[in-house]
Amino acid sequence: MSSLTDLLSNLKVYSKNDSHSQVYELGLSILKKDPTNLPAFKKCLIALINMDKYQKATELMKNHPNLAANDEALLLEKAYVFYKLNDSESLSKLVSIGTSNRGFQNILAQHYYRIGRTEESLSLYQSLLPTSSAKDEGIVDLRVNEKAVLSQLKKMNGPVSAKLQSTNTDLSYDEIFNNALIKISENDYKIALVLLENAYEQCNTVLDDYDEQEKFEELTPIKIQIAYVKQLLGQKEEAEEILNQFDLNSLKDPVFKLIILNNLLSLKAGSLEDSNTALLYRELQFPNSLNLLSEKLILPQIKTLERNQLLLGLKAGKNVTKAAKKHQEQFNGSLLPSALSTLSKIPSFDVEELNELSNEKILFKYARSHPEDLPVSLLATQFSINAGKFQNAAVLIEEQIARDVGNLTKPSLVCLLLSIYDQLERKTAKSNILFKVYDEVLMKEFNNIEELRFLKFIAFELMSIDDEKSRQLFTKVQNVTPDDELVSMILGSSNTTDLLGSIEPLIESIDVDQLISEGITPLLSSKTSTSTLKSNSKSAKTKYAKVTKKARSKPKRLPKDLTKKIDEERWLPMKDRSYYKPKKGKKKDTQGGAVDASVESALNIANTTSTPAVVTPARKSVPAKKGKKKGKK
Repeated sequence: MSSLTDLLSNLKVYSKNDSHSQVYELGLSILKKDPTNLPAFKKCLIALINMDKYQKATELMKNHPNLAANDEALLLEKAYVFYKLNDSESLSKLVSIGTSNRGFQNILAQHYYRIGRTEESLSLYQSLLPTSSAKDEGIVDLRVNEKAVLSQLKKMNGPVSAKLQSTNTDLSYDEIFNNALIKISENDYKIALVLLENAYEQCNTVLDDYDEQEKFEELTPIKIQIAYVKQLLGQKEEAEEILNQFDLNSLKDPVFKLIILNNLLSLKAGSLEDSNTALLYRELQFPNSLNLLSEKLILPQIKTLERNQLLLGLKAGKNVTKAAKKHQEQFNGSLLPSALSTLSKIPSFDVEELNELSNEKILFKYARSHPEDLPVSLLATQFSINAGKFQNAAVLIEEQIARDVGNLTKPSLVCLLLSIYDQLERKTAKSNILFKVYDEVLMKEFNNIEELRFLKFIAFELMSIDDEKSRQLFTKVQNVTPDDELVSMILGSSNTTDLLGSIEPLIESIDVDQLISEGITPLLSSKTSTSTLKSNSKSAKTKYAKVTKKARSKPKRLPKDLTKKIDEERWLPMKDRSYYKPKKGKKKDTQGGAVDASVESALNIANTTSTPAVVTPARKSVPAKKGKKKGKK
């Protein structure tokens, strides 16, 4: 039987030779003899990490709680295990201890990037970067990671004010590749393609003496990205030709295999409505293909892929209940999978033709009868919005808020309802809901970035309604994020001129020529000078300061013969003029109008006998050939 000293000496030997399994076995033997031996416990943890046995590492810590409690001595080992197991809660308990440890800060930055907290990840990486340029391998990795995080941040949040801190010109192919990803997130595909091709050439040159498999693993992601950008640029034949060069059966990496297969199918297939969804589901090897990717993708990517798998499975007639439940357990805020699972259980709902108007009616009625099902209510709201029935959408959200006041702090409900009110132009209702949200959020603690964004959004909405309440919410945001320049400017706690800065960073990613080629007409001619603009603006102020409508003058009608004496009776009615002559069959009567002879005869006005008169139709009077010119009535 070996002594403790022999075991410790053998442990050092095996550690130098990287015999991880032997190190672990010896370490356990030492711990049996000496349960307080911290170095042996640490060697065991390191050996398990090197063998990728992270679950076993947590079991080791549970079996030796006294040793595992040494957070400072085991900071990096414990942090890495928690990071690989995606144990955010356990990792967060170490944050206060590792504030000055660069290794821990690096692990924490990777963890934040993986779970989607990209802004915090970028801030950590930039704090780790030195102010001067350096070619140390660790510094190069930090620069690569900084660019990767920024590209993801721009992809998720659109245009952001964050900039790269590293400005080195001597870039590795990894840095060039990530710069291309940033350009893709900015929709600048032509420059991205140039960068990707440069990265591919440089990688091929640098790795010329490497093993073929290692070279293949480095070149493949660049090649896949080149095909993707070509597809975005409309060069589909070239993109398909690149992807067809890969032998899917021989690919070992499941991420590469899924991406290549997915992109190939997207090139060949049309829209989802026209595709054979059951065949697509089988060709993508769902859900097994996703189960192999959990450690290779970041959580936002996994979340998107699983949501797509659930939607495709629903249209393919698969039972998605189990997968939806698993997804909701992993992503607590995701409600769509649960709603899709419910859709498959509604008999009259047509999952193959989701855009049918009948589906909106069915889902609206179901949501009204099941108000406890929030995911279905939100999905029904979206169906109503797509059908243009904003009133139905408002009713569903209002019912959810009336049912639970806590829903007033949920961005998915409140922001949607405010948008619907804008469509319906219900200003009073919008003001009322904003005041209710204000009452709920004022006393609540907000630390999460998404919650702070919601708080800032409500503060902006209240600016035009109640400035005092708006400032109270902005102050609440500033207490948590004092570096928020926009909030500081609104509250007047900093110099506005210094905060605004230059306009160049805001427009540097805008391609004016591309906008013009897409049909957007410039507001001003490129030949217009500054002096012309100034003079035009001054003249415009004077010219359009007051607009008066010019009175329209009617042309005067003059007599044809100006030498003739003007008729003095022209103002009198024609029948009252001295020269008026009535038509034949009529006579001038001072007490009234002229009576037709036939009418007089019919009424027996002239005759005294009671014999009825025969009425004959009156003849048309023939005008005289010659006569005095009559005046105009």
